[in-house]
Amino acid sequence: AFHKLGFPLKLRGLPAMPEVGQTQNPPAELAGKVMTEWCAAMQRRGFYMTGHCWFISLAHTADDIERTIAASDGAVTEALAVISQNEGLPYK
Repeated sequence: AFHKLGFPLKLRGLPAMPEVGQTQNPPAELAGKVMTEWCAAMQRRGFYMTGHCWFISLAHTADDIERTIAASDGAVTEALAVISQNEGLPYK
């Protein structure tokens, strides 16, 4: 979802413990904002996300994963809108 929508975040880490982080060189106007706004938008959707790795286990169903991906797509769109309006949480 990140790359598809032009959002400078990427997944990295091990498959069972992925982590979301900013791309190496995000545009200057997005530095510090991207991760903050995406996490806030995910939390508004009921998903607690941080800049630390996630833990995927056999307790997570395919539906759990699909709901998380769908929420992330919406959170990316929301975060981009907030950032483009120069609103949102305090950064850095």
